[in-house]
Amino acid sequence: MTTSLELKLGIAALIVLQLLTAFSAIALIGRMGPASRKILEGNSDSLIAVDEMLAALTRLDEQPEQARASFLRALGVARSNTTAGREQGVFERIQADAPAALAGDPEARRRAVAALEELGAIQHNVMLEAEANAERLGQAGIWAAVILALGGVMLGSFIVRSMNQRLILPVAEIHSVLQAHARGDEHRRCQTALAPEELASSMEVLNGLLERRARRNELERLARASRAALAQLIEDDQRPLVITDDRGQVLVANRGARELLASERGRELREGLGKLALEPPDTSRFTPLDGGSAFLVRLT
Repeated sequence: MTTSLELKLGIAALIVLQLLTAFSAIALIGRMGPASRKILEGNSDSLIAVDEMLAALTRLDEQPEQARASFLRALGVARSNTTAGREQGVFERIQADAPAALAGDPEARRRAVAALEELGAIQHNVMLEAEANAERLGQAGIWAAVILALGGVMLGSFIVRSMNQRLILPVAEIHSVLQAHARGDEHRRCQTALAPEELASSMEVLNGLLERRARRNELERLARASRAALAQLIEDDQRPLVITDDRGQVLVANRGARELLASERGRELREGLGKLALEPPDTSRFTPLDGGSAFLVRLT
């Protein structure tokens, strides 16, 4: 896998994980709100209806018609908002005792009041259970978000470490090698062992270029040293000798050659040397040096 593809996949995975965390939190909140509100609203209406039925039973002696109408209306509201299966038996007892209780039977009224108190307790417990379920759901959502967030942190750390090992460190190695050569250290080379395939190939190419440059500089230093030594040797030679490059430019000249080049024939001699790049040299007068990059020439 290439470095660019690896980094793209890692960043894409991190983005997907963050989006998953965000949408999970949104889904959790969206699920908790309506469910809890529905349960609480239904049980709240049922509790109000229970209170109205109890109040209606206490007003039977003073306002019998209004109390009966209020009781029956509240009973219908409570029955329509039934949310727990265990309420069914209580409603059956209330409905069974309601006619006698509303007719003034003290024993039926007592049983109806007890059933209404039990119904209120059931509704209250249902609300507490709904609150506990919502709290558990919230805790589960929090831990899910924490786990996803930790996964994001771990994935992000992995991506950063991967970028550091596969991109930043190899680039820093290349920079360090170039800086070393700029300071004159021609022996420094890139270490490719930990670099990815693409950068390792580039490092090998750079190492090859630096190696050729070092060899060329070494050859130039040797050539300058040999020319300096040869110049010292030819200085005392009675023959007019010069050392030229492969284009005929004079690099070194002994005393006799300097006198000739300064004489009236100097221009003609320099023009003759300039033809070296255009015509094969006369080996009787031109001796190749440094593999043909320079020549020892006897002026005539």
